[in-house]
Amino acid sequence: MSRLVTVCDACLRASCWHGTFPCDSFLEAGTVVLAATELDLLNFEDKSCYSDERIREMEGTPCLA
Repeated sequence: MSRLVTVCDACLRASCWHGTFPCDSFLEAGTVVLAATELDLLNFEDKSCYSDERIREMEGTPCLA
């Protein structure tokens, strides 16, 4: 099973949703939940942005798909 990660629906990056590296559309953007494996395939940001530790820090205990 893959962890579920909340990301910005405009740029599909966790770092944007977490406020670390906001995209140009962050003020109007919503969120979408993607599996970490999907984010790996997109390869838009380093995996450390949605690592277990980072997700626990930002969102609490990670959910599993």
